[in-house]
Amino acid sequence: LPGLALGFIFTQSRALVPLLLGALVVGVLTAFLTQTLHRFARVPEDAAMGVVFTSLFALGVLMIHRVAHSVDLDPGCVLYGQIEYAAHDTLEIAGYDISRPALNMGVICVLTIVFVIVLWKELKIVSFDPQLAMAQGINPNLIHYMLMGMVAGVTVTAFEAVGSILVVAMLIA
Repeated sequence: LPGLALGFIFTQSRALVPLLLGALVVGVLTAFLTQTLHRFARVPEDAAMGVVFTSLFALGVLMIHRVAHSVDLDPGCVLYGQIEYAAHDTLEIAGYDISRPALNMGVICVLTIVFVIVLWKELKIVSFDPQLAMAQGINPNLIHYMLMGMVAGVTVTAFEAVGSILVVAMLIA
């Protein structure tokens, strides 16, 4: 959420690319802060993730509320989404009206599937045995940050369609 807010603040646009870039930057920062808190404060990884995610979510809500007064940005839409209007936000492609949020989600779905297929072995080994991955010449940190980037991409496109509350619920599940 703070990445979305930063993308909007810097560009004054609700276009997908600036929001995605902002979310990617903050997504990587989130992963970095979680790992840093886990390593140096000796906090369990799940607790570190909870602290970082909730802190950044609260920061994002504050940023959205701060910006919402000066521009046409409804904090309620950002938090709760407006899935009922997704069918009305269409693009004409080859003579067909296609829902823009559904098209964006379809593209990110294909990218995610390709990512997982291409890096399946690396994702498995890094997830279950990072030391073995390092011994085999696989950089666990690189794979981790690539995965966090994909999660940020999925999250941004889902935010656009359903709002942050449902996306956070998806992440928790």
